[in-house]
Amino acid sequence: MNYKELLEKYNLLLSENSRLVRENDKLKAQIEKTKRRPAEKEFTGSTAEKNMLDNEPTDSASLSGVNNRSDSTSKISLFMSLFKGRDDVYAKKWENKKKTTSGYSPVCLNQWQVSSGSIG
Repeated sequence: MNYKELLEKYNLLLSENSRLVRENDKLKAQIEKTKRRPAEKEFTGSTAEKNMLDNEPTDSASLSGVNNRSDSTSKISLFMSLFKGRDDVYAKKWENKKKTTSGYSPVCLNQWQVSSGSIG
């Protein structure tokens, strides 16, 4: 490979890197928007939604009625109440194409990492 070819590839890689950096910045900005809470006066939702946004614990009685037909905010509230304080746990969608079913399961970021304090 001569110098010109290397320079062309280098410039292509630089432009791709710049594009990816811009895309990452946009995605980070979108994440920040989702973290912001709406003002109280703007909110007109269910009790579970209000508790979720206020970070108040929801009682199990209000979540016992959550099922597959519940609104997404109630489902999120239930999930958050089960994994309160766990920033490393999130929902991952699964699909069973044979049965044409789908759902969400909890996943931990350090699922395959062994903690330094474990016995092994």
